[in-house]
Amino acid sequence: MKKRLKSISVCLLTACLTMNMTAFANAATATVFQGDTPNSGDVEAFERELKANNYTVTYKGFRGNYTSSSSPATGSNLNSASRSGNDVIYWSSHGSGTPSLNVINGPSFNTLNYFNPTQSSPLKIAIFGACYQLDGNTNRQSFASKMRNSNVRVIAGYHEQAPSSQDVTCINKYFEAVKDGNSVRYSWEAANAYVGKSGSWITLNYQDTKNEYYRMPGYKNERNSTYPTPTSSTPIYRYWGLSNSAAPVNALANEPYDEIPVKLSETSHSQKVRSDKVSDLMPDSIRQSADGTQRITFREPENHELNNPDLADNTARELLENQFALNDVTEHAIAEESFVMCAEIKPDGTDGEEELIAKRLIYTNNLYGIPIEGNMISVGVDENGVYDIIDTWKDVKPDSASTYGRSQALEYTDAVTAAEEYFSAKEANPGPITESRLIYAQNDANDYELSYALKYTNGAEIYVSLLDLDVTLVRNADI
Repeated sequence: MKKRLKSISVCLLTACLTMNMTAFANAATATVFQGDTPNSGDVEAFERELKANNYTVTYKGFRGNYTSSSSPATGSNLNSASRSGNDVIYWSSHGSGTPSLNVINGPSFNTLNYFNPTQSSPLKIAIFGACYQLDGNTNRQSFASKMRNSNVRVIAGYHEQAPSSQDVTCINKYFEAVKDGNSVRYSWEAANAYVGKSGSWITLNYQDTKNEYYRMPGYKNERNSTYPTPTSSTPIYRYWGLSNSAAPVNALANEPYDEIPVKLSETSHSQKVRSDKVSDLMPDSIRQSADGTQRITFREPENHELNNPDLADNTARELLENQFALNDVTEHAIAEESFVMCAEIKPDGTDGEEELIAKRLIYTNNLYGIPIEGNMISVGVDENGVYDIIDTWKDVKPDSASTYGRSQALEYTDAVTAAEEYFSAKEANPGPITESRLIYAQNDANDYELSYALKYTNGAEIYVSLLDLDVTLVRNADI
């Protein structure tokens, strides 16, 4: 009888634990917002990931592609969701440094006037997939003030341009890192590194050795952390990626060589960094791979100053060359770097001292110095060594049937004319060209076409293929 009672007690305890875990798993709520961008792919990806983890999700705005009859999410939607029963919100739209949202197709509004979390609302995480929302001390101080007067623990977004054509990939990679048990801060860094935005991302976090590693509610917690409630004296820090313009970069070709390929094709769809080598060297690492790309995370970056930044370059190079035998990458890639920085946002609005806590070394595949889009190996290094590797490198070969010569008809002026005709057909005026460069842009068939990337004074960017003068990409354009 005693054994039976004990068995019943265990069953009751198990049932109680199961009920509690189930209640927690289903307790998280979120609202996602599709603003005025051309399509809702990233918002639907965010919604899909949350629902797969038992979130209750409210969707605001249109689905699919934007048309003249579409109804983007509004400031009123944001105000209501930030004040009511959401744990997480995600907003996607065009943005400006005012900070404003829905700035191209409207209805435009000032973000800070409508993002109004309170002490009585449960909101913990706010992510803004829009350009420039956290650019400048005034904006950041205002967002930090809203954190201090609410339950928000993390705000993530951009201090530069947000990704556009790769926004869905960014969100998918964010959740891959989240599901591995990583913090919002590192997951946002890793996702943006994946899509070439290592110098654009930013998060605001409390810093108390716990809350800077705050994780998405209801997801795996790799550190088994608990998060104390911040007090009025708990500092808020910004963590951000910063492109280092002073870093040595292999010179890009201003003009094509006498005869170079217009089209490149992949010769291998496998990862450049071999998984068996990773398993041998770092058996505790977590590896996520898909579509011939991979992220290898050894640990989250530490929150300590990087005392010898130059040593980080050697650490990354030695790992790739000596451990993975990737001399062909380090010797022939376009080598760039970005910094991971942190600084306190003080209550009076001033910034504390900026501190370099990590470097990300980026090796981009290229031909004749012309970068191949989305084709790189990135190594994150902090004071304790390498913390991750992101590998999207593909070996390529020229398409011998198509070459570009100086005497051919398709030149820079033709690309400019094609871009002008595109904007004219859309009744848009982006202003003068401020920057032009050559790039091998990836097409829908996963080949790469030699293209001109043209930037304009209003922030618009357009890719024009030298294969056929097709416009293959438009970013940040008022069309």
